[in-house]
Amino acid sequence: MVGVVWPGWTAFPDFTNPTIQGWWTSEIQKYFKDQVELDGMWTDMNEIASFCGGSCPVAPGTPWTYNWSTVNWDTFDAQICQANSCGADMASTLDAPPFNPLTNGNELYTKTLDMNATTSLGQYYHVKAFYGHMENIATHTALLQNRPHDRPFIVTRATFIGSGRYAFHWTGDNQALWDGPPGGLAASIQGVQASNLWGIHMVGSDIGGFLGPDTTEELIVRWYQLGGYYTFMRNHRGLDGPGQEPYKFSPKAQTSFKEAISRRYRMLPYIFGALLDGALSGTPALTHPSVIFSNDPAAYAETPTLMMGSDLLVIPVVIEGSKTATGIVPTGVWYAMDESTVDSNIVSAYLAPAVRIFHQQGTTSNMSFPCDTYDSIPSLQRAGSIVPLHNYAGMLVEHSKASGYRLVAAMDQDYLATGHLRLDTNDNPLNDTNTYVYRFTADGSMDGGSLAVILESAVDIPNPTTTFPELFNGSTIVLQFPDINAQQTNGAERSPTGRIVTAVKNLKAFVTVYDPHTQSSSEVAVSVVGGKQGTGVGGKYVFRLPTSVSIIGFGSLSWSADVTYLDLAEDSMSKADMWKHIAFYVIGGAALLLIALATVVGVLYSRLVRLKRGGGDDSVQYEDNRYSTSQSSPLNGGGGKRKSGEGDWY
Repeated sequence: MVGVVWPGWTAFPDFTNPTIQGWWTSEIQKYFKDQVELDGMWTDMNEIASFCGGSCPVAPGTPWTYNWSTVNWDTFDAQICQANSCGADMASTLDAPPFNPLTNGNELYTKTLDMNATTSLGQYYHVKAFYGHMENIATHTALLQNRPHDRPFIVTRATFIGSGRYAFHWTGDNQALWDGPPGGLAASIQGVQASNLWGIHMVGSDIGGFLGPDTTEELIVRWYQLGGYYTFMRNHRGLDGPGQEPYKFSPKAQTSFKEAISRRYRMLPYIFGALLDGALSGTPALTHPSVIFSNDPAAYAETPTLMMGSDLLVIPVVIEGSKTATGIVPTGVWYAMDESTVDSNIVSAYLAPAVRIFHQQGTTSNMSFPCDTYDSIPSLQRAGSIVPLHNYAGMLVEHSKASGYRLVAAMDQDYLATGHLRLDTNDNPLNDTNTYVYRFTADGSMDGGSLAVILESAVDIPNPTTTFPELFNGSTIVLQFPDINAQQTNGAERSPTGRIVTAVKNLKAFVTVYDPHTQSSSEVAVSVVGGKQGTGVGGKYVFRLPTSVSIIGFGSLSWSADVTYLDLAEDSMSKADMWKHIAFYVIGGAALLLIALATVVGVLYSRLVRLKRGGGDDSVQYEDNRYSTSQSSPLNGGGGKRKSGEGDWY
């Protein structure tokens, strides 16, 4: 069957037919040899989509003369489709069924092929839903045959159950809108979350919008801020727009674009690990908070919040003109994602304090964060996790890798954190035999502790120094602790551990490296970048490993320091409550001091009065007529005279 797509007259192979595989592979191989050596393929319009509905009875070799750069969709059907007798058999119950499930006025063959087209499995009507899936399988096989040692890179629009095994996905023809059908910035979040639930983990939407009105600077800036967290990221616009390349916007916008892309490049170890986890275990790489925090009722609310893996929470701005990012934050302790970068000459960026978001059990689920148009959107790291990053972003992935790794440990209230870094040998197929996992376990407070690194692999690594050369050389360890008042707590600032750090001194660290092949270990001193003195840079330590350190089989980082704490109430009192307690004790102490001063002044004044009267024998005048006015006080040893029948002295 012949339809119309971007190349012009287009024939659609029957990918349900096993014999088509050889032809498809040879066609791709010809393109590799005669045209360009491809790194991947983009299988578009494979629902099947055709600009002319039904079948177009044109002879093979008919030239295509229409100019797409000046396409007018209002006249296209008459000029091309009707002029070439494209259409379907309206007497067919497949093309025009008695009950049409479409509610938009279209027929089943509109913008696709004739439902009566023949395939090896029957009529096209019965296979349309998985035609794109079959094409992706054939393309995946063809790319493997052309490049057996490279994993195929295929981006597809049409998917079916199981497509994630063969291809990646973008969410299709969206629009340059903040929200609304057929999809804008806000709707893209649901799109990538849904694809992950279907097992397609590498997915994203067209940043800036593919169709519709011209994108605005504010919209595309916010879209880049979110799109940096898609597992598949691209800016893509149709022919009907003016173009939305980053250089066409203001310098402030370009800076925001660069920050979003640089952050993504630094996050590649974590993103790659989330994708590998998805490929090997089915765990979503991008999902709604309720999938990760299924026991938290507050996590099920409708929200633009996006979970990347199990440890990062992203809250984008999806409302035009808004300077606030609002979304669900599940109950618990969260850390603002460490945004510091480092190279051999810059270390001051590490001194920024750790910021905690303490979301108390039972409080409302939504939280808001100030976020100006050109600022980074909030990205929160779950307490108890260790996230692997690169030290800084390079122009190429290889440059980012060369910067070394940065392990960001966010300690929970029990002073524990775990995480992992997945790596692979780039061999095919992707499975347990060519992927390796470094597992991290941190245990300790600001007083001291250790972060252990263990290499796990399904097979013995013949030469790990070759497989992972200098993996941790020059890498950075960032430790963030909960002993500090949280920046936000949904209404009150709190310390999740019931204490805060007031001073840190004598911070030291060293690395113990164990080589499983030589069965030897050694200790290497580690430089302290942040947290050496003072307040502990806001509950954060930063260590830089020397370039001579390479953790191969097992290693550990140990640290110690002299830390001064201020204990708060056992129930982790809020900052406001803490000041109330302080005010109570200060005011109470002042009142007691005033009372004591008043007593002393009264006694001194009384003595002064008696001295002026000449009463040196301390005699006391009594108003009670039972006693003589000259009677001495029994309290002063005056004998205690009394009248007969009167009571004793008290």
